[in-house]
Amino acid sequence: MTGLSILILDDEESLAEELKEYLTNLGHSCVARFHPEDALALIESEHFDILLLDLKLPEMDGLEVLRRVKRVQSDMEVIVMSGHGDIESVTHAFRLGAFDFLQKSFRPADIRIAIERTSTYQVLQRKYRELEARHQRMSKELEEQVGSAFIGEGEATRRVLDLVDRSAQSQSSTVLVSGESGTGKELVARMIHFRSSRKEAPLITVNCAAVQSELFESEFFGHVKGAFTGAVADRTGFVRRAHGGTLFLDEVGELPMTLQAKLLRVLEYGVFSPVGSDREETADVRIVAATNKDLRGAVATGAFRTDLYYRLQTIELVIPPLRQRPEDIEPLVSHFLHEFAERMGRTVPTISNLELDRLTKYSFPGNVRELKNLIERGMMLHPDDFRLPLPEPSAWYSPAAPSASTSEISARSGDPFDSYQGPLPTLVLSDLESRALHEALRRTGGVHSRAARLLGITRQALARRMEKHGISPSEYP
Repeated sequence: MTGLSILILDDEESLAEELKEYLTNLGHSCVARFHPEDALALIESEHFDILLLDLKLPEMDGLEVLRRVKRVQSDMEVIVMSGHGDIESVTHAFRLGAFDFLQKSFRPADIRIAIERTSTYQVLQRKYRELEARHQRMSKELEEQVGSAFIGEGEATRRVLDLVDRSAQSQSSTVLVSGESGTGKELVARMIHFRSSRKEAPLITVNCAAVQSELFESEFFGHVKGAFTGAVADRTGFVRRAHGGTLFLDEVGELPMTLQAKLLRVLEYGVFSPVGSDREETADVRIVAATNKDLRGAVATGAFRTDLYYRLQTIELVIPPLRQRPEDIEPLVSHFLHEFAERMGRTVPTISNLELDRLTKYSFPGNVRELKNLIERGMMLHPDDFRLPLPEPSAWYSPAAPSASTSEISARSGDPFDSYQGPLPTLVLSDLESRALHEALRRTGGVHSRAARLLGITRQALARRMEKHGISPSEYP
């Protein structure tokens, strides 16, 4: 352990001087102060690694000193000392950010161990921050490339890209990105961030639907040590981690009402309080939210706060579904063919005009994500003679085919054979399924789990379809 800078604040001057001498002999740089105002003035001008703080001070409550210290030097760790066995004050001190506690009857070894433990924690915290910064730098180039890959040549796409640029230039305005699942809402959020002056700061992405409801507040605003059972250390929340940058809230319509009010407070005033803390913190955060829900309808039914909705939609950007921009399909297909060919170490395959025509007439309920998966599946199933694994034109490709609603899409199981649009001729579908099953089982050596992954379905779905088509596992030993 290298020498640390330590400040001792205790009105018992003899004890403070003894601690100073002992810690100096251990190789640390120590300063002793006996009055709170003297210590606070020193903290304003000098940096210390650790503060040894007596909780019982005649001029100012030790807890108030702790509050003021954390405002000035939040990274300084505090070890509180008390000779009165005041558990309530000690517990409060932990909630305010204290790292450790010593009873005033401590032995020299106790203080040495406490200093070492605190120093080890600080070293780990520094390493974590360094690794996080390194990760940000390493991923910056990749993320910027991803952030510019919104592919398309049609007028609708040009309007989207124009609004992305306008949103990026407005550095603090909130943006609400809406569109069906798979249209590229997260891609748009990344483009807004990396084209703005906030691009050097973090982009923190949160899937609101994936955060457990009981952990929402802690995950968003952080918590202090001891705030609840299991809170063994302070935790930084999403809002603080995004300070200076962008917080992307995907599926924002899933936020519970209690958190909606607190998020509105962040948007309005830039302040929040970690769980278990009675202090306010500030954060300079630009929020970009995305939804595939009808938020206006949710407002009308009381499921989403009206004030938060209007605060989020300062700039509203709507991404049209792929079926409304068929002119984008050809450049998207070309992009994905090159992407997967490079990933698989293969020559870029060609696609026939007939297949392109079929694609432009398909409604694509899964939008760009579905098209990407379709290209990948075709390259995996047909490595030597690329073709899209599609049925005849009469099965899927009808310009009048009804498009699925968002609720219908989200309710599907994910089995691609269950997501066809329009009428499905029995013979065509049966032949398609049978050929796809045989091909997948052949390529994977009859390993069901791998065959299911190749087809993009579950093992249970694979088993049902093998039984339906009379395919025995023994056919592929």
